[in-house]
Amino acid sequence: MFSSFRGKRVTVMGLGLHGGGVSVAVWLLKHGARVTVTDLKTKKELAGSLRNFSTSSKNITFVFEKHRKQDFIDTDMVVRNPAVPVESPFLKIAEQHGVPIENEATLFFKYCKSKNIIGVTGTRGKSTTSAMIAAILREKLTTYNSCVVCGEYSYDADAFDCR
Repeated sequence: MFSSFRGKRVTVMGLGLHGGGVSVAVWLLKHGARVTVTDLKTKKELAGSLRNFSTSSKNITFVFEKHRKQDFIDTDMVVRNPAVPVESPFLKIAEQHGVPIENEATLFFKYCKSKNIIGVTGTRGKSTTSAMIAAILREKLTTYNSCVVCGEYSYDADAFDCR
């Protein structure tokens, strides 16, 4: 894994209609990576997710309506959106060329400075349960100076940098 993303080339596979790749792409940019976001959707379909990016950023490239083989070869890492099937032929191409494949969760666990992490999984009630846990921690545990709630409903790119 990288000690720094400065100058690293990272392909984010799947920006997503609901921002599935937004927070990780923003975080990577913040840490100096050169990001290529590739998605099968059109620019118009992804307009909601694209609003989260500065139009003046020079370190991001968007590829719409296709995936290009080279984006999975000429890169230092691929970050797969959860909606992308693990059997994707483009992930296989990256694998065959020795390119590491990550997802937002694996990056979070590797780079979050705090190891005081509580994970909530399940089919229903994750947001409510997470919000309740955060409220309890903020109220009762004065030893923690911050509590960050993140997940599918959050674009909190700073969550990776939690203390």
